[in-house]
Amino acid sequence: RNVELPTLLHFSAKYGFKKLTSLLMRCPGAMQAYSVMNKDGDYPNNLAEKSGFSDLRQYMDEYAVSELRECS
Repeated sequence: RNVELPTLLHFSAKYGFKKLTSLLMRCPGAMQAYSVMNKDGDYPNNLAEKSGFSDLRQYMDEYAVSELRECS
């Protein structure tokens, strides 16, 4: 995509909105949003890390792994 924040999940992660990110990660389509790269090649979890929210990145990564396990 040609924008910095192509999804609400990117926005939430960049600004460290933990409750919103948690809510968004549980919504239908969350894994699709988690897999979208922005114009700089960053995924939402990368934006969280780059913005100083390493705990949020860890939460997002752990949640994504648990979702993948449930689907397999």
